[in-house]
Amino acid sequence: MKIYYENTLEDLADCNVYTIENSSFFKIISRIYTLIVCIILLVIIILVYNIRKLLSTEILVLYILLIGMIWFFINPKMFKKTMRKHLIKNVRDNLSGFPTTEFTLTLNEERISIESKTTQYKVPWSSIENVKVRENYICIYIQYLNKLGCFVVPIKTFNDPSEKDAFLQIFKQHKIDIICV
Repeated sequence: MKIYYENTLEDLADCNVYTIENSSFFKIISRIYTLIVCIILLVIIILVYNIRKLLSTEILVLYILLIGMIWFFINPKMFKKTMRKHLIKNVRDNLSGFPTTEFTLTLNEERISIESKTTQYKVPWSSIENVKVRENYICIYIQYLNKLGCFVVPIKTFNDPSEKDAFLQIFKQHKIDIICV
C-alpha cells in the first residue's frame, strides 16, 4: 500500500504536545503542582487559625476551605491548559522554519518506507513499537538507533474510513499493536 500525505508545522507541534502531555514526567509535574497548591492552602488555614482573635475564625476558615476546594478542582485543568499553551509555543519555536513536507509512505511485506524530497527511511516491521490512532492523526512509533521516533500521518490523508481501516489492518497483519487514544 502506498499513500501520499503532507505534514505541516501544526501537525508536528500537535503530535509533540500530545506526546509530552502524556509522558510520565508531565504527569509527575502536574501532581507536584497540585500538591503544592494543597500545601499552600493548608498553610493559609493554619495562619488564619493562629490569628483567630482578629476575625471570626469559623466563617473565615469555611470561606478559605470553599475557595480552596474550588481552586483544587479547577486548578489542574487550568494548569494543563497553561502548560499546553507553553508547550505549543516551545514546539513551534523549535520547529520554526520547518517547511510543509510531502511524504510517500509505502507498506510492503518487509518494511515501511517513508520518502520525501530530502530524506528516506526504511524501517523493518520488527522496529515498529506500536501505532496510536488519535482524533486527527495516526502516529507510527519506531525504534531507530535505540531511540523512539514517530511518523505522523494525518487522518485527512484517507478518503474514507474504510481506507484508513485497510491501512491499519496491514499493521495488525504484522502483529503491531494498534492503540486508539
